[in-house]
Amino acid sequence: MIKVLKKKWGLLPTIVVAVLFMSSCGSRTLPAASWPGLTVSEGMVYVALTDGKVHALNADTGDQKWVFPAETGKSSGFLGCSAPSATEGPIYAAPAVGSDLVYVGSYNGNLYAINTVAGIQQWNFPTRDRIFAAPVVISDTVYLASSDRHVYALDAATGEERWPEPFDAGDWVWASPVVDQESGAVYVATMGHKVYRLRLSDGTQEWEFSQAQGAVAAAPALAGDLLVFGSFDGKIYAVEASTGKQRWAFQTGGWVWGTPVIADGVVYIGSQDHNVYALDVEDGTKLWDFPAGGVVRDALAYGEGTLYVGSEDQMVYALDVQTGEPKWTATTEGRILSPLVLTEKTLYAAAMDGRVYALDPADGTQRWLYPLPEQKE
Repeated sequence: MIKVLKKKWGLLPTIVVAVLFMSSCGSRTLPAASWPGLTVSEGMVYVALTDGKVHALNADTGDQKWVFPAETGKSSGFLGCSAPSATEGPIYAAPAVGSDLVYVGSYNGNLYAINTVAGIQQWNFPTRDRIFAAPVVISDTVYLASSDRHVYALDAATGEERWPEPFDAGDWVWASPVVDQESGAVYVATMGHKVYRLRLSDGTQEWEFSQAQGAVAAAPALAGDLLVFGSFDGKIYAVEASTGKQRWAFQTGGWVWGTPVIADGVVYIGSQDHNVYALDVEDGTKLWDFPAGGVVRDALAYGEGTLYVGSEDQMVYALDVQTGEPKWTATTEGRILSPLVLTEKTLYAAAMDGRVYALDPADGTQRWLYPLPEQKE
């Protein structure tokens, strides 16, 4: 039986706590503690895998270009542990790509800026606690959330802070900030049940939404003046982006721990009740639901009238967006927790078996696999 811990931000099973808060030497023997995530940019896949490293791959072939860090640290002698490598600790979110740098946050509290050509570290920015959120790169600024309860705006080239002071969210921030340049706003979701709107220029708070009864662990999605997000209270909320006023809420049967996908007036989102929901963006009316074989956390992608879904049952589903019926399914060898990435030619999935699966979006046929079975240690 899974015991349950109670905190002010909701219910969190002990098994999740054990994985997320594992430390010392033992964590290095359990690379699956990381949650793999990937980003595709200019013909390259940048993926943080379960080994706690960032791999740069050719998007068409899966051939490796570089790995960061390249070597594991030598023994420090302290308690028999190895000396820290550059990204000591797991990585829980996908890298973000700027003009010539890749940015990745680590469980050790640091944000690393890595050269896209050679995989060499250019700079790092230390926060005071673990980083679970993917950084967000907009123009020449990196927006970063940390479990130290703060959100930072950093110069993308140097890592220097740009806001007069970081925004204090009052609780852990596990969700990536959402940046809307048009309205000059940054939206921040917290484990303390709250969502904030900040002024983009200086990080000043403009409004606070506090009606959720559970943690908001994933980034909201923005559609016009509507901000949509899920909570550990099992609800999906839609609020006015300009005011923070609630427009509607929809109750699911489990935690909602993923960013919605919004397309053509429909909100698509998964729940830990194993269902994928399609809701009318205007009023939250359910259009259909699809029962997957496992938890659907944050693994959605949309394109060409198809919703692609990854699940903890190790499956990828391609669903017809009109009916929710499967067009095809593909099997992986690991649970899928992080967002799928769709390009014109390929659907990419990073799974908990430490591999990247490149699939044909039309029928789920595997294009390539990284690393190949003989390459894995």
